[in-house]
Amino acid sequence: MIGFTAFEPGNCAATLLILRATELCRSGQSEMGGTQLAIILYVLYNVAATVISIPAGRHGDRTNPVRFVATGAVLFWGWLHLVRTRPP
Repeated sequence: MIGFTAFEPGNCAATLLILRATELCRSGQSEMGGTQLAIILYVLYNVAATVISIPAGRHGDRTNPVRFVATGAVLFWGWLHLVRTRPP
């Protein structure tokens, strides 16, 4: 439970990642266009998380759960780091 409790503060990083992606993508768009893009990215992120959760959960049950969760955390951190360090 400690690992999943520690995950929750990191989960806000998804929202920050979406805001950063919106900032990078909205060059030449109005404020309303940027807001719409952020909402679309947020919905797509949640749909993707929902669609992948069942197969990922089944795979995690068949493999080492600690390694599975750690791999997911490393991949998410890597993507966050990639987007965060990209110049605007």
